[in-house]
Amino acid sequence: MRRGSIRKKKIQQGMNISTFPYIWGMDIRKPKKFNKTPNHEILFADEHHLVINKPAGLGCIPDRRDMGRSSLLEILKEDYPDATFVHRLDVGTSGLVLVALHKDAMRHLSMQFQERTIKKEYLAYVQGFVGFEELTIDKPVGPILRKGHTVVRRKGKNSLTRVEKERTFRGFARVRCFPATGRTHQIRIHLSDIGLPLVGDLKYGGAFPLLSKIKKKYVRSKKNSEREESPLLDRVALHAKSLCYIPFGAEESVTIECPEPADLLKFTEKLEKWA
Repeated sequence: MRRGSIRKKKIQQGMNISTFPYIWGMDIRKPKKFNKTPNHEILFADEHHLVINKPAGLGCIPDRRDMGRSSLLEILKEDYPDATFVHRLDVGTSGLVLVALHKDAMRHLSMQFQERTIKKEYLAYVQGFVGFEELTIDKPVGPILRKGHTVVRRKGKNSLTRVEKERTFRGFARVRCFPATGRTHQIRIHLSDIGLPLVGDLKYGGAFPLLSKIKKKYVRSKKNSEREESPLLDRVALHAKSLCYIPFGAEESVTIECPEPADLLKFTEKLEKWA
């Protein structure tokens, strides 16, 4: 059975593509378990590669710890048997991923990642006060430790992330991140290392945001007084917003963007209203 919605469009050279129409709220609980497999969206497809908008909660590859839920790779292989990820996103991260459909396309796209010619932009929500307009974080990262963590290490791999402040709230901020390298958890580690953990990133010092900790004079109703308070956002607040790369067989780059997902938009509305 096919899952997800598909919109196919041939990518042309030079085109710019868009589909846009003090820590607060400490709640250290386990990350959300997704009972259903979230739907992905294939934004563009040709005979060489796919560009997919991956939702939070959908893993790129099978997870041996959660065998009851399909991965994006397993779903794609139903229609694209030779599909291979050029790069991947964490389960809790939403946004754009590139998928190659044959070996030559894989080699072509992978080389751009290796040579750092692909331009990536992420949208992130952080906890804390952002005291800069723009900052370049140049600190080595890795390797991955036993429990899936990694940290800034003197003997790690060179890692560079440029961060721009976009908007601030009381206790939170929305920032744009431009990683020049692609280390595992790089953005999460770099932001945590400067005291700005991602909202919902329990692994690296973040927390789930609670309305009771944000809204002034907050009073819970008697109906909900005995229930555990639900967080305003229950996943890592990170979204892969944009990719700029040269498609296989082309000479000029294209830029593909995808919209901010509904859960982050709702979180923004809550911050605008209460923070």
